[in-house]
Amino acid sequence: GSWAGPAWFGVGATGIVDAGDGTKASAGELLEACRAAGTEHVLLLPNDKDVLMAAETCAREAEGFVTVIPTRNAAAGLAAAIYYLPTGDTEAIADDMRGVLDSVHCVEVSVAVRDALVDGVDVKNGEAIAFVDGKLVASLASVEEALMAGLADAVEETSEIVTVYLGEGAPADAEA
Repeated sequence: GSWAGPAWFGVGATGIVDAGDGTKASAGELLEACRAAGTEHVLLLPNDKDVLMAAETCAREAEGFVTVIPTRNAAAGLAAAIYYLPTGDTEAIADDMRGVLDSVHCVEVSVAVRDALVDGVDVKNGEAIAFVDGKLVASLASVEEALMAGLADAVEETSEIVTVYLGEGAPADAEA
């Protein structure tokens, strides 16, 4: 989202592809952006599980010009980007960036818009829901309760840091 633009450029991004209107970027749009980067090689972070296949197609079409770092959400992308170096062996840098992904978990909290049974969790319209790495783990009365349930599921004994990003629509007085 637009909230992350300054963060991406701060860790070395030369461009951000936003297909707009809730659509996902195509392989062609990604390849066009990679070529426009003006670099010898591009490390491509799709930051969306649904864009990953397009990114991999882009890399195949680019014939060695693009390396995909398989990030499935913006939080994982930012964690991987911290390991980016503007100079050095591209494959070693890519390996370092990919290496952090196994230790990154993403908790997303939203409000259900209908009753449903998802991933074995009974959801009621209007309840706060928590996803961990794309899997629904809780449906509770408040967003705070859902967040805490998601964190309880995601945080491991070896976890070192938790970063909270407040999304569009979050209350201005929300406290992390």
